[in-house]
Order: sequence, then structure tokens, then C-alpha cells
Amino acid sequence: MKKEQSIRKIGKLILAISSCGVLLTAFQAKNVAFAEDSIPTTEATTAAATTEATTATTEATTEVTTEATTAAPTRAAKEVNAKVTGTIKNHDIKYYEYYTDVDIAVTLTDDDVKEGDYVTIKLDNVAVLGSLEGKDVIYEGKKIGTIKIVSFENINKARQGSNDKAQMEQAELESTRATLKVTFTKAVEAVKPDVLKQAQFKIKSDNAYNGAVIANKDYTLNQVIKVGDSTVTSTVDIPKVEKFATDTNSIHMPPSGNTIKFNEDGSYETSSEIQVRGREGMKVGTTVELEFNDASGIEWKTSGDTALKVGDTFNSRFILPVYSTYSVNQYGAYIFPTGVEPTFKVTSITDKKITLEMISGDVPKELGVFFRIGKDRVNIIDKSKIDIEKMRYDVSTVATATIDGKDSKGIYIYRIISDSASAQLVLDSLVTDYKDIDTEESIKATDKGWKDPAEIDGYEFVSTEKDREGNRIHWYRKVSQPTTEVTTEETTVETTVETTTSTPEEPKQKELPNTGATASLTGAAIAAMLTGFGVLGFKKKED
Repeated sequence: MKKEQSIRKIGKLILAISSCGVLLTAFQAKNVAFAEDSIPTTEATTAAATTEATTATTEATTEVTTEATTAAPTRAAKEVNAKVTGTIKNHDIKYYEYYTDVDIAVTLTDDDVKEGDYVTIKLDNVAVLGSLEGKDVIYEGKKIGTIKIVSFENINKARQGSNDKAQMEQAELESTRATLKVTFTKAVEAVKPDVLKQAQFKIKSDNAYNGAVIANKDYTLNQVIKVGDSTVTSTVDIPKVEKFATDTNSIHMPPSGNTIKFNEDGSYETSSEIQVRGREGMKVGTTVELEFNDASGIEWKTSGDTALKVGDTFNSRFILPVYSTYSVNQYGAYIFPTGVEPTFKVTSITDKKITLEMISGDVPKELGVFFRIGKDRVNIIDKSKIDIEKMRYDVSTVATATIDGKDSKGIYIYRIISDSASAQLVLDSLVTDYKDIDTEESIKATDKGWKDPAEIDGYEFVSTEKDREGNRIHWYRKVSQPTTEVTTEETTVETTVETTTSTPEEPKQKELPNTGATASLTGAAIAAMLTGFGVLGFKKKED
């Protein structure tokens, strides 16, 4: 009997354990289903990534292709629309030479300016100095253009001592013709169109030399600077020439070839040129001496890289006729005899005295010659002795000059120049101001150049205008601030005590590790197990 009871108990235990196993198996199966729903498979992940990559590649390819297809082709360089304003000022004519001050501004009227575009400036009978060649045009520290001398024609062939009679016969009562070109760089494209359209390229030249045509009649020389359809004009009256130099030797240091530029740092730059006329003409072996005295304030440079040295040679060119019988061409310009242009050599040099010898050539008595000593060949030893106002002296007062040992007369001249030539974008010197439209007072520090309106606390932008100098003014109006009223009221605070019955919250179910199963499911399984054990225990008591 007892044996049968034991067998029955074991069977019930097995049945209980099996029931628990079924419940746990079902729970695990459901948990796996949850995981499969939330985690994509490898195939799904790969497919999604491939689709995204393909889509991105297609979009990028389409975008690049579209941009390349729709990009506008680069247009060819063009001449930019512009106009010129300014002045041409002529100094008094002396010694058949005159000097011109040029101060012009070229204003762009075209806001479509690209790299390679250009402005053309034409000059008739207006001096153009070589220092303009290669000048940069600067805006806000960047090079936006370059000035080039693209052509230069010296119409006055006779004045320059041409040895070609045919050229002298065609010499017009004109001086020079030239063309300047301002070519823009890539940097110009960064300048805002409204700014660039009103920018001015200022070209300045002080004391520029012009050679007057020597004619047997008075005439008026028309000077023209042209940009597009606009012009700046001036005239200069050239007097007729009835006689030339007197029957003497002469050594002339002309202002056209002798200049002094004093720099702000105290340094200086000089150039030197000598004109020589011999009463009896000049042959191989002719000697020329020029010795400065203390009244000159200068001396020859005998040391350094630019020093004059024994053996230095200088080629020369013909100048004005002296005492010849002369003819004139159809314009009235004089035609003078020809000869063989000579070469001079330095035979001795000291601080004060230079001696030169003619080593080739043949100069008839009707002609003279000039030759350039070169740049920085003299030292300024006493600036106070240089007459900046007159800038000319009789040679006898500052130097002793001889040709073949015979005294020579002439004029010693140095021109004082402040700046030979310059080019700049005037916009760099303009400013932008920010003002209260009601008080007309500035409300922000002035900015260099033209700037866009800025945000200023407490103010609203109204409008923009330019003053007479071209400076930009942004007008603002002060913004009215709303008034906030603070009202103080007495408030009665009532305290209400409420009695509430709090219901304890049910404890939250905890998530099991790894499986994600809840405590309720696990509890059911355990309860089933305990129930099985309880049944066994109850039966045991009954037995």
C-alpha cells in the first residue's frame, strides 16, 4: 500500500514539474518573438544600407551633373564703361619746354566687371611718365587692376633731334599721343557692384615734361584725355621761335632731364642730363668740363653702386639748331641739319668736377647734343642752397663750364618733384558714417571705405546717401521703447487644509535580465510549481 502511495506522489510531482516546463517554454517563445520584432535581420539591414547609398549617390550625381550643365560659360573680356573727370594744368613755358600737372579720376559706370576686363585712357599732348607702367590699382589692400602704357608716339620728331630728314619734314605741331590701359584682376569680382560702379581710379602726375615743337609761328596745343565718350581738355599756347642761341659755347642742364625728389624719410632721388653746344662744332677729342662750386648745394657721386667712374660712356642725341640757316616744313616746324651723333667718355672725376671727352661722332656748329648722366649720380650736400621756388640758375653762379677750355654759358636747372606719378582707387580714402536722422549726430564709429548698414542697438535703419565728397552716410532713427507700469495690489492668501487618502502605488514590475520577461509571468510559473508541491504536502497529511 505504501509503495503504491509513493508511486502516486512521484507521478504528481512529475506532472507539476512538467506543467512548469510548459509555462516557461511558452514564455521564452513569446520573448523571442518580441526580439525578432525589434531587431532587424542582417539581410534587412544590408538591403536598407544599399538602398540609402544608392539613393545618395544618385542624388549627388544628379546635383553635380545639373550644376555642370547649367553653369554659365565664361564670357570674353570687354572694355568697361567709364568716364573721366579732372584737370590738366600747364606751367609757364621756358626754354621751349613746358610742364604739366595731371589730376584725373576715371569713374566706372559699369557694374559688371570681371577678370580681364579693362578701361582705355587716351592722351593727346599730355605727358605720360614711365613710372605709371605697371602701377597697381588697390582696393581694401587687394590688387584689383594694373596700369600699362600700351602705346606711345612721339609726334614731335624734329624736337627730339631726329637724323631722318623725312621724319622732320612730317613733324606736326603736336607733342605726343599715348594710350593707357587698366586691366582688372580676379579680385575685382569680390567688390560689390554698387560700390565698384561708383569707384574712381585716380591718376596723378606732377611736373611731367612736354617738349614743344619749335615752329616759326605761334600755335595752340590742344590737350585731351579721353575715356569712352568723356573728355578732359586744356590748351597751351606755344610761342614762335625767331632766333636760337647766341654765338657762344653753352652747357645746359635742362629741367626735363634733371630732377630731385625728396622723400618723407629724408632720402632723395635725382636724375642728371647735360646739353652741350660748341660754337665751332664738336669733333673727336672735344673736351667738356663741368665743375660745381659750393653755391650749388650738390656734388658728383664718386662712391657707391651708382658712382661715376673713369671710363663710363654716354651716347648722345641732337638738340636744337644753334645758328644755322634753317627751313620749315608744311606745319611750320623747323628742319635743321643732320650730323653723326657722338659718344662721350669720362676721363676724370672728383666730388666737384667731371671731365668728358668726345670719342666718336661729328657735330656741326648748327647743332647741339644732349646725353644722360643717369639716375642718382649727384649727392645733395646742402638742401638749403637749392632754390626750390626758382629751380634754375646761371651756370656761372653754381659751376664752371668749358668746351675745349673755353668758357660756356647756360642754365643749370633741377626740377623738384613731389611724386612723379601715382594711381589709386579713391574709394580707399572714403568713409562710411552712421548718424541719427533727428539729431544728425554720429551713433557709431566711422568705418573706412563704403560699408553696408549695420545693426545698432536701439536704432532702426532709415536710408543711405552720399555727401559731396562721396562719403556714405547711413541714417538711423531711435526706436521708441514701450513703457511698463508696475501695479502693487494687496493680496489675501487663504490657506486650505485638505485631507486626502493616499492609495499606495502598486510596485512596478521589474524587467528580468537578458530575457526581458516580466515578474508576473515568472510568478505564475513559480506559483504553479508551489501549487504542485502544496498538493503533495496536503496529500501527505491525509495519508
